Amino acid sequence: MPGSRRPTDAELKDFAEILLKHSRMPPLTCPFKPSEGQIARLAFNVFIEIQKMHPGSEQESVIALLADSDADHETVLGTGRLVYGEVQEGHLHVCWESALLEAAMSQLGFVDLLGNGSLQIMLTSVFGMGNHTAFYAFDLDGHEISRQSSTCEAFSDLAAQSVTACPISTESDIQITGSDNGPKELLTTTESGKKVRYVFKNTHFEEVPGSKSPKSPPVPRAMSLNADGMRLMQQGDSAVAKFEEAAQLNESDPLFANNAGFAYYKLGRNQDSLYWFNKAIEIDPNRAVAYLNLGDAYAKLNNIAQARRAYEKYFELASDFKAAPEVKKKLEALSQQ
Repeated sequence: MPGSRRPTDAELKDFAEILLKHSRMPPLTCPFKPSEGQIARLAFNVFIEIQKMHPGSEQESVIALLADSDADHETVLGTGRLVYGEVQEGHLHVCWESALLEAAMSQLGFVDLLGNGSLQIMLTSVFGMGNHTAFYAFDLDGHEISRQSSTCEAFSDLAAQSVTACPISTESDIQITGSDNGPKELLTTTESGKKVRYVFKNTHFEEVPGSKSPKSPPVPRAMSLNADGMRLMQQGDSAVAKFEEAAQLNESDPLFANNAGFAYYKLGRNQDSLYWFNKAIEIDPNRAVAYLNLGDAYAKLNNIAQARRAYEKYFELASDFKAAPEVKKKLEALSQQ
């Protein structure tokens, strides 16, 4: 993107050494199961981007993501920190680091969200089997301008002894709207099509009252169990017990029931998965991803009629979602059977 460049090999080595020396390590998933005859390993990734955060200035900044990773598959598991610094005479000066945040399937972005002539840092992460998006935004002084008090307890499972960032949590991508004069607005869309707006007020983005129906706050213990289940699945272990306990603790959030169904599905226990996918739909009849998962389970059981109904319902709710083209192919394949 404009104003950005890739670090050289020498910069990567130099900056990584500085980051590892001056930043706190995110908690790592431990232990990974070793292959036969091998030693179990931990993994940690450092992603570095160089960006001119002040348009019109030659000052370069370094934005780094330090993240817990899978030693075998080189994928980010979910816990990390953002670190911001500036390049001074060829060397990195670290200015601040964020609290712990969700880093799985993450993407960095740089936009003038505040309309103050400088770029701010955005990190968008996908978690919860791809059902939820965590959106973080920081100004250049390290203030978490996306912080939501409603999500602090939900994400406290990242580390019991450390401060965590509190993102805007949504089921869709974040859209940035507004003019170049003044702060932007953030817009999300729920699976039922409801628009949710956030405006910048009192040092951070706040949800506009009445933009969505009230939602029961998540139970922290349930979210912690869900996070444990996610890590087990990423390590190739069964997570059924964790997700089922989370679903029983918080019966008002379809996330946990859907994840329990998906855990059964991954084990090949498709009949068992049907109960939990239907449970998620019972909790939220507009939860598109549950219909997608339900269709996949019915397809595995060779129940073509039910699979088709589930996929069609998904399309009715989420024709513009990222998975829609793939679901269309699944429907076309069913019509040939």
